[in-house]
Amino acid sequence: MSIMEGMKFEAVLFDNDGVLIDTERRYVRACQEIVEEMFGLNLSLETYQEWGYTKGLGTGGWLATQGISEEKIAEFQRLRNLRYEEFLGDDIELMVGVREFLDFLIANDIPRAIVTATPRVHLVLAHSQTGLLDKFSFAVCNGEVSRSKPFPDGYLAAAEKLGFSPERCLVIEDSPRGVQAGKSAGMTVWAVPTVETRELDFSIADKVFAELGEGLEELKNAP
Repeated sequence: MSIMEGMKFEAVLFDNDGVLIDTERRYVRACQEIVEEMFGLNLSLETYQEWGYTKGLGTGGWLATQGISEEKIAEFQRLRNLRYEEFLGDDIELMVGVREFLDFLIANDIPRAIVTATPRVHLVLAHSQTGLLDKFSFAVCNGEVSRSKPFPDGYLAAAEKLGFSPERCLVIEDSPRGVQAGKSAGMTVWAVPTVETRELDFSIADKVFAELGEGLEELKNAP
């Protein structure tokens, strides 16, 4: 019997930013800079965490509570994206343990896909440096399903496209909203928090690891 035949999971679905590549801090910085430049407001990391990583409404949701109009929020998002794209021009580092984890999945013919709240243009731009996209069957990006995380739509779409039932899929996430999305899809979810998210609530995750290498050891030993 092969490793895959004896394994609990038939497919592994990865979040992108903060799980595969170290880009979260760049996105946070882009949000903070444009918020200050446009509105003179201070977007603290704690506020960003609450509205982005937990509520899933993003900085735009927070700006609406500050009395900012929809038109101004749309302009903020446009300028934020441009600033973030500038930051993606710098060297993109992989998260610790990513290559080893993917090499194991590839060696054992375990299907892989990306489910991300980032737009495809940013996914492709970031991975033009990493070459990782070739290691995945496909990616489900922001705007390609009806609802983004914390809703399960992206993960359910990925499972359907791969042809596996949700309960046979493993999700790797780094944020509470991503964990919620995977759990709502009926999947097993492992959390690998980052510097930006490690103080948040991951209590609904099936397992929490300090780094992806720990998850790899768990996967190798999974029944």
